[in-house]
Amino acid sequence: MAKAKEENVSRKRSPLIWIVVILLVIIGSAGGAFAINKYMDKAPKSALSQSESQALASKVVMMPLSTFTINLAKTQDDNTPHYIKISLTVSVPDDKAKAALQGKLPIIRDSVISVLSQKNQNDIISSNNDLQTLKNQLKNKINSTVGLPAILDVYITDMVLQ
Repeated sequence: MAKAKEENVSRKRSPLIWIVVILLVIIGSAGGAFAINKYMDKAPKSALSQSESQALASKVVMMPLSTFTINLAKTQDDNTPHYIKISLTVSVPDDKAKAALQGKLPIIRDSVISVLSQKNQNDIISSNNDLQTLKNQLKNKINSTVGLPAILDVYITDMVLQ
């Protein structure tokens, strides 16, 4: 009989213990969520405020260049002529820089042709990193030839190798 009473008491305590455990988990989760929201930064701080970065981004102007068709350099093991047809767009800081570069389009085209005509097909297509290197070379060559650091970035909008 004593065993029966003991089992009955432990069964009555069992739901009470589960309710207490569930309440502690809920309270702990809510407290943790509150602490995370209160003490953790929601977004990383940057050097520019959001309004400054939006203002800077709104000033950047895209300037498409006409399509280039260029003979590529021949490789030692392949004497077949290869060509590249490429369309580029450059980004400039503002409309004033774009206007300054409009008058220098022949110089820009010459810079692009001089860089690309020295490349062979393997230089261009061997890996994605080579395309980024090529874009950096084009940007640096154009900026040095024009005499202004007006080109922010070069984008390849179309490219065909033959």
